[in-house]
Amino acid sequence: MHLVYDNYEAANILVFSTGDDVLDEIERMAVGVVGDDVLPSSSSSCGGIDGGIYPCYTYPYKGQIIKTFPDSSVWRLNPFARFFRAGVYFKLSSQFEIWRYPSSKHNTDGQIAPSNITQSGLSIEMFIRGPQAWWKKRPCNSSSVGTKASGYHYTEGTYSKGNVPVYAGSRNLNGYYFFVQGRAKYTDGTVTIASPYGGRNINSPY
Repeated sequence: MHLVYDNYEAANILVFSTGDDVLDEIERMAVGVVGDDVLPSSSSSCGGIDGGIYPCYTYPYKGQIIKTFPDSSVWRLNPFARFFRAGVYFKLSSQFEIWRYPSSKHNTDGQIAPSNITQSGLSIEMFIRGPQAWWKKRPCNSSSVGTKASGYHYTEGTYSKGNVPVYAGSRNLNGYYFFVQGRAKYTDGTVTIASPYGGRNINSPY
């Protein structure tokens, strides 16, 4: 990622990785730049955390079977929590993928199911573990904490992937408590057993 400030000259191009909290670095420079020395900002701040994917199942082939086809191939549900970082964009989300395997005994040759599952007689329901989802964004001031109620989060009945954030913004997080689980619901109203929870607890009050 390249950031150009003032005018387009080599000396005015800053290079960041996608894991950097770019706005925090810009704020740190706000007081001024003298030669190669960046003057520190007096604004309050707190440490940022790394991104990651936190699955409900260790591997996709261990995901719960939610559909079996006449040719013995199966769909397995794999829910997960993810914290995504991209320098000026950060997202904490509840996600899932449906993987197709040649049979229930296969632990290889899996692939994401076709994107349209509308005609498959099922939908995926996602839930948040209690007591609630919690996160704190930088720079950790009085308005930095966000929450989302536990329980039902969303349903997806069209695509084999789901991705719904509880936090999305331009600031990295200092911590969060966020665990999710998923299950399949069929058109007759029956549901599968919910998956285990997947997620992370870091720098939270829980």
